[in-house]
Amino acid sequence: MRNVLILFVLIICVGCQKETFLTSAQYTLEVSADTIFFDTIFTKKGSITRLCKIYNPHEGTIIVDEISVANQQNLQFFLNVNGISSKKIQHIQIQGGDSIFVFIQAKLQENAVDTAVVNNDSIVLKYNGIQQKIVLQAWGQNVHNVRGVLSGDTVFTSQIPYVIYDSLVVPQGATLTIEAGAKLYMHYNSNIIVHGTLKILGTKDKPVLISNDRLEQTYQLLPGQWGSIIFSHSSASNEIQYATIKNGTNGILITGTSQALVDLKIENSEMHTMSSHIIYALHGNVSVANSVLYNCNYYVLVVLGGTCNVVHSTLYNYGTIGFRNTSSSVVVANYNLANSTETSLQNFTCYNSIIVGQTTNEISIRSLKPEDILPCIFQNCILRDTYTGKDTAYYKNITAFSEAKKLFQNSAMNNFMLDTLSQAKDIGKLEFAQSYEFDKRGVSRVADSKPDVGAYEYVYEKK
Repeated sequence: MRNVLILFVLIICVGCQKETFLTSAQYTLEVSADTIFFDTIFTKKGSITRLCKIYNPHEGTIIVDEISVANQQNLQFFLNVNGISSKKIQHIQIQGGDSIFVFIQAKLQENAVDTAVVNNDSIVLKYNGIQQKIVLQAWGQNVHNVRGVLSGDTVFTSQIPYVIYDSLVVPQGATLTIEAGAKLYMHYNSNIIVHGTLKILGTKDKPVLISNDRLEQTYQLLPGQWGSIIFSHSSASNEIQYATIKNGTNGILITGTSQALVDLKIENSEMHTMSSHIIYALHGNVSVANSVLYNCNYYVLVVLGGTCNVVHSTLYNYGTIGFRNTSSSVVVANYNLANSTETSLQNFTCYNSIIVGQTTNEISIRSLKPEDILPCIFQNCILRDTYTGKDTAYYKNITAFSEAKKLFQNSAMNNFMLDTLSQAKDIGKLEFAQSYEFDKRGVSRVADSKPDVGAYEYVYEKK
């Protein structure tokens, strides 16, 4: 009984201890960052949420009279503290050794210029008769917001970027021309659907970019952030020059018919980081040259009927985030993989190119009738593949990829230029190179009459 009484008295004493409040200006709070930076944000579109930790290192409680954004008249940054969202949060107590989190979002207003404009503000902490500031900085970029069916021939320029919502549809008979230097940012699940003609006309110095509309660095390695560029059976005379297309579901999805092959010429371009395929062509008339296609979770190139010609290109597949879902990266077949209906494969050629990946058989050639030989040839290429029997008819002058030998300068960093000791040097056929005399960077392949294979010709660079 006596022990219980003593314990009760101790509890009462502790409970009656007076809380100490620190009100002198000498007691200051610590913050996790003096400046909160946001990546470039499209005007009128919210940013991801940043946070800042405010910590009380002292042994008493500090009362923060107000946490607010400094510019109350032109509010572009928004706060949330302890679940309260407001431009001003008042009377917040931070006990000794404790902390609070301030969550910040930016939503920037349109500016009067076409280039990105810096927006500066600050979070102001008012307590103990002092003001403490945390700088906020974000770059805002005006954009054209686009969705729906184009009314006719349309030109996208490089003046300011375009953000595509839902689907952008190019109707039959109309042409969408995307000029050099233009940037298209695709919102989640958005597509470009082409019933007419798509002309992407980038240049070496001013390539066209088609990517996701989240510019923060954490999103740059994520696939599946938008849909696909889809070409229907009525589409014709399509061209992609000097473009980078990335972070979607499919880079190119062609849905032609045996009576209406879909024309698509791809040159000097990069397509990568797709959650499904990079090029999936059902009844297409496709050519790929001087291009680099890399890293997706399914097929880099699928050709189901029609024609396809690949020359001086690099196809590389070690998957994206997660795991690859296919045992090969390239499929050439005379039937539809979805329903096994026959498709007429007229011709497939792959010359002076590189096809490598994480599996030992990166190429799959399939026929409805196993005994048939398809009109398909890989010649003067580096391949990671094994083949026997009748399949040997598909391969000529092939160099087997070896992990023990050098190939690229740094494929882990998506640098597919050739290493000094690369297997790809001088093994191409001059006849195939003469159609594409210059590589993706404009370097001559034929000057020494010994072209390298892949999208890049090796050039010695002084260090």
